Amino acid sequence: MTATTTPAREFIIVGQCQGTGYTLWDIAPAPVNPTGRETVLEELGVDAMDALGSVNTAYGATAREALDNFLADMRKQSGLDDYALTADSQTDGLDGPRALTPSELAWASPECPPVWSTSGKR
Repeated sequence: MTATTTPAREFIIVGQCQGTGYTLWDIAPAPVNPTGRETVLEELGVDAMDALGSVNTAYGATAREALDNFLADMRKQSGLDDYALTADSQTDGLDGPRALTPSELAWASPECPPVWSTSGKR
């Protein structure tokens, strides 16, 4: 029997570093469209900076795995072995799939091919 693994995908993590921990505000799959990804990161970055937060990305098969990978990197950067989420973090939906909002669905969807053709055939 062959074990199947879920491929890692990029997640966008929004929150604030508290020095000894990280306050998670939101986490969602990154758009697969490169232009959409850059637009979302730029818009979130402006909003996060206004609230003294940050926008980061991490890879994982699930949101929980991506967050764990992000926190592991933060532990290395800070030198604190106990660097973790703060108690007031928004962790809803981390352990199970959450329904994507319509805008998230639109950004995460692959580009649609044009419905018209220049070949002259119908």
